[in-house]
Amino acid sequence: MRLVGRLRNVCPHILSMEPTQDEAGNAAMAVQYAFETPVGTLDYFCMYCNEQRSAHAVQVLEKQMKRALLRDPNKTLTTIVKDKKQANKLIKKINRLGGAP
Repeated sequence: MRLVGRLRNVCPHILSMEPTQDEAGNAAMAVQYAFETPVGTLDYFCMYCNEQRSAHAVQVLEKQMKRALLRDPNKTLTTIVKDKKQANKLIKKINRLGGAP
């Protein structure tokens, strides 16, 4: 199904983001990723788009996100919000058409 492929391309794989402070008292962002691992498997699956990734790939994604947030937080957050809205629209459309195969 093409919609599932489009969903995987735009899914930010982020469950929630909350502003916090780091150890030094500077503003920071707490990011909770949408990856979970079923019992008995080594791979992680995104709860939104069901993309399968290894533990190493999830760690690389987390490091890239931290670097992007440090480099340009406003642009990164804007992009994440835009991608999340687009992913939610695709999820609604997929569900309306009968769900993913």
